[in-house]
Amino acid sequence: MVAAVPVTIRRLAREDDTQDFRAPAVFQRFLREFARQNQDRHHVGTTYVAVLDDRRVVGYATLAITSVEFSVLPPAVRKRLPGYPLPALRLGQLAVDERHEGQGIGGALLRHVLLLAIELSEKAGCIGVIVDYVPDKVDWYARRSFIPLQTIIGESALKPTTTAMFLPLAAIRALAPAS
Repeated sequence: MVAAVPVTIRRLAREDDTQDFRAPAVFQRFLREFARQNQDRHHVGTTYVAVLDDRRVVGYATLAITSVEFSVLPPAVRKRLPGYPLPALRLGQLAVDERHEGQGIGGALLRHVLLLAIELSEKAGCIGVIVDYVPDKVDWYARRSFIPLQTIIGESALKPTTTAMFLPLAAIRALAPAS
C-alpha cells in the first residue's frame, strides 16, 4: 500500500489547502466545513491527510474511537472475546481527490489507519477497525479483508446509505505489520 506519488500523511493542519479537493460532494463538504471543527473544537474525530509538497490535500481519512457490539461480530471473531461492547477504531471517511485516484493514495491512507489501530490496541485497547463505506466501495474494502457487519439505512442526499465492515486486529497485524 505505497502511494505512486510522493505524499506525506499526517494530521490535518489549519494551513492545509482543502478548497481545491475534488471528490463527491459529501466528502468535499466534510473536509472543507467539518473536519477541522470536529478535530480541533469538538474533539470527536481526527482527520489525517495525504498532502503533496505544496500542502495541497489529495486524500484524507477521518478516525474516531468507537465500540462494537459483541453480537454483530462474526462468530469466528467473537471466539474468546467478552460478551459486551468492545473498543474499536472507526474509519468514518476515506476519500481521494478524483484527479489522484488509482495512484495508491487510498491504500497509503488505509495503511496509516491500520498502523494507528495496532498502536491503539497496545496503548488503550482496540479489537479492529470498523469502516462505514458507500456501497460502490464494497469490493475495495473486501479486497483488504474487511467483512460486512450490518447495513445502516440513510435517506439523506448529504449522507448516502452506508454499510459497516470490520477488520479484526489479527488481520490488521497480517496486513500492516508494525515498522
